[in-house]
Amino acid sequence: MPVKNRYSLAAPVQPSLDATDASKDASPEVSKSRRPLLRVAVFLCLSNAFLTFLLFLVPVIQNNGFETLARFWDGPEYIAIAYSLYDPQSPILQIPHFSTFSPLYWGAHFPLVPLAIRLVSPVFGYIGAMFVLNYFFTCGFAIVLYRFLRDFGYSKDPLWLAFISLFLPLRWLIYHTVGGSEPATLFFSILCLYQFKKERYWQAGLWGALVVMARPNGFFLGLGLGLWLVWQALEQFRLSPPPSLNWRLVLLFAERFNWKALIALVPMPLALLAVFALYGWQTGDFLAYLHIPEQVKHIYPIPFLSLDINIGRGEGDFYYYGLEAAGLVLLWRQKRYDLFWVGLALVLPTVFLMHADVLRYSLPAFPYVLLIPFAAVWESRAARRFAAPALLAVLLYSWSQLSTNQMDLANWREMLKIIN
Repeated sequence: MPVKNRYSLAAPVQPSLDATDASKDASPEVSKSRRPLLRVAVFLCLSNAFLTFLLFLVPVIQNNGFETLARFWDGPEYIAIAYSLYDPQSPILQIPHFSTFSPLYWGAHFPLVPLAIRLVSPVFGYIGAMFVLNYFFTCGFAIVLYRFLRDFGYSKDPLWLAFISLFLPLRWLIYHTVGGSEPATLFFSILCLYQFKKERYWQAGLWGALVVMARPNGFFLGLGLGLWLVWQALEQFRLSPPPSLNWRLVLLFAERFNWKALIALVPMPLALLAVFALYGWQTGDFLAYLHIPEQVKHIYPIPFLSLDINIGRGEGDFYYYGLEAAGLVLLWRQKRYDLFWVGLALVLPTVFLMHADVLRYSLPAFPYVLLIPFAAVWESRAARRFAAPALLAVLLYSWSQLSTNQMDLANWREMLKIIN
């Protein structure tokens, strides 16, 4: 947000350089790398707190409390799972609204966030824990994103990109503020990719396991990393091709493949097995997620069904698909093949989505296909001037959305009686 003489709200975290000839000649990349990380973290946490305050302000004034925010889906469902731990006999799953679902329905919401809510509920209560956890997950995501952009040279101004990632794209401000698993998914996925690129493969595998436990589509992050490893091996063939193509080609490929990295990703499928084991223990069906009778997966073999007018107002989805495709093309042209394969694995399932909320289901991919490939655009002076109007537009949209898609008041009151 430019104010005057190229100063901005990010000024408190600008580096303090001595007025020497050496520091005058320092490149922007070197200067920005000298920002103390603690100051960056404080700035991003305060920015997230300010944006949260702005989002909460209007609904709290209109409704004289936070109840409207707490009732916004999928918050009540994560609270119900945190309380019941998927036990079909739990009283909270017997309230009129929840009793209409099958016992297997709750497996559509993976357990990481409910377990975290239950863990900290003795301090903040179930509702407070939901808000507090998402605030800190979002702060963690922004801080790690800053390091990711800075350490790998993806941005000349990583702090600016980390800041705007707190309210763009459109649906993100809502879902990192109310109840949902998107903040945890993005936080652990950026940690996973950061450690993977640093070749700390076992750490990446552990963070990736938490992504899988947070959302069902966390599986696609592991798929993207696997595609990246295959591409690395194929690139070695291109740089030093074998003299002839025969049965030894398979052995040569196996020799050049990074098996160490692949083995380190084993915690990701193990995490999925642990989730299914939890479902089997509580419901008696190890494959409960695959047997959910309700339509919760929304994946069909025909692409772009979300553009069907009977599904929702899909005009905006067309342009969002176009932006994602443009981002993937730019990543390929920028020779950022690692991000390309990860982004492709995360974007491709949304193409086959039949759901009105494509923006929400696409959130795990946005740092890789919307932020990094277009970094030069976001950092331009023109884009900075549009940041304040864009934030206002996001707030107006978000305020209007918070009054819809809520659990009805009667069932909410029933649930409060149980958890209290």
